[in-house]
Amino acid sequence: MKHLDQSEYFEQDDFLDILKEYEEARKNGKDIYLETDVLANIAGYYETRDNSLAAIDTIDYAIRLYPGDVYPLVFRARMAILMEDDIVKAKKYLKAIIDKHDIEYYYAVAEVKIAEGHPELASKYLKRKANDIDEDDAESYIIEVATLFADYKELEIAKKWIDTSNNPDDPDYWQVKGQIELGLGNLKESEFIYNSLLDKEPYSTEYWNQLASTQLLNSEFSDCISSSEFSIAINPNDADAILNKSNGLFGLENFEESLKYSKRYIELCPDEYSGYILQGMALNNLGRYEEAIDIFNKALKNCPDYPPAKNEIYEELTNALSLADKLDEAIKIADDCYKNSGSVETILNKGNLYLQHGDMENAREVFERAAKESNNNPETYVRISAALMDNGYVEMAYKILHCMINDDEAQSDKVYVFLAACCKTLGYEDEFKKAVKKAVKKTPNEAKKILKEYFPENMDPKDYYKYLTNTKKDQ
Repeated sequence: MKHLDQSEYFEQDDFLDILKEYEEARKNGKDIYLETDVLANIAGYYETRDNSLAAIDTIDYAIRLYPGDVYPLVFRARMAILMEDDIVKAKKYLKAIIDKHDIEYYYAVAEVKIAEGHPELASKYLKRKANDIDEDDAESYIIEVATLFADYKELEIAKKWIDTSNNPDDPDYWQVKGQIELGLGNLKESEFIYNSLLDKEPYSTEYWNQLASTQLLNSEFSDCISSSEFSIAINPNDADAILNKSNGLFGLENFEESLKYSKRYIELCPDEYSGYILQGMALNNLGRYEEAIDIFNKALKNCPDYPPAKNEIYEELTNALSLADKLDEAIKIADDCYKNSGSVETILNKGNLYLQHGDMENAREVFERAAKESNNNPETYVRISAALMDNGYVEMAYKILHCMINDDEAQSDKVYVFLAACCKTLGYEDEFKKAVKKAVKKTPNEAKKILKEYFPENMDPKDYYKYLTNTKKDQ
């Protein structure tokens, strides 16, 4: 929550003096009596610098000094959830709080419910507790609750909360609204919000970074790089800005420069796996497969036990192994991933590996298995078609997608994007136009990502069809 996230406060001289005094006392084994909120901020300082052990030690010290106080116990409960994945421990800390009518206690109880997989119960609980909030705090309560749900990617609930606010003049309102719109894929709305915020606070690296993230998701790679550079100019060591710039450069296929910035990010955040993934992907595209394999293995060592993240790394690792002509090793890892996760995505990855080596017989067998295990989910067929396209089997992908649009039970909004790409490659121009018309209506963000090479740079996807019908000769 807000009182635990004060990055600007951390840069102030008086805070740094207190931090130095605290560290010297603790180093010498002496007690130093600071207010609980000061100790919470010191713990927050360590947390933002990925020093979780020092953060936990500091907040445990605060709990010892002030047993039963809400702030250190709430902080420690959140750390138990976020850093230790221990909900039982979090509940133990919350139980020790004396004042259970404090607003921070309400937030923490709700966070536990969210972490347990019950976001709707958390929302109902917070609605009940809203009756206990002073009228003067009602608006900030709404924004804090919306932020909590947004942080946990419970975006629909977060949107319901923020839409009840009557204080759009509050910058925090727009900040969380931008985060929600970004998460929901409403990229234009999110971009507008962050540009508006920057008009008022042009030196906010947080807003520049959020804008860059929005532009990255919207495949506006040049704009993403520009926004990141503004942030870097303000703070040359801003890790988020450096990672965004690396991603933007990767999107422009400037792999050498992307590699340079991903290395810089790793220097700043050596324990964060995302930098290694990006570095490995750049190395793959530069044909440096053995180096990429080594980097992806480092990413695995730094990745938390979070299946989607690990599956992403394994997919990139197996791709690097395949490109390095180590197909057998890649297939073995893909099989191990499936045994551990049972995920259809791991089966699809295995099929793609066979396609890379022209082994259609094994690929077909794997894809049939993926379709069966997904209960013939249309998204699975779209993924199969995308793999076929990427490996040059465009006619086969076209046939699958064409069958899907004629089958009421096999509908997927993404069909038209990939069908349009197939039609363009195969020279089916009239069908290409029809597919584009539906693609930009159903999945505009996906259309921009897949089809942008066929249209002028920075053209809005909603104008793609108009451009095609008004252009005498397709570009």
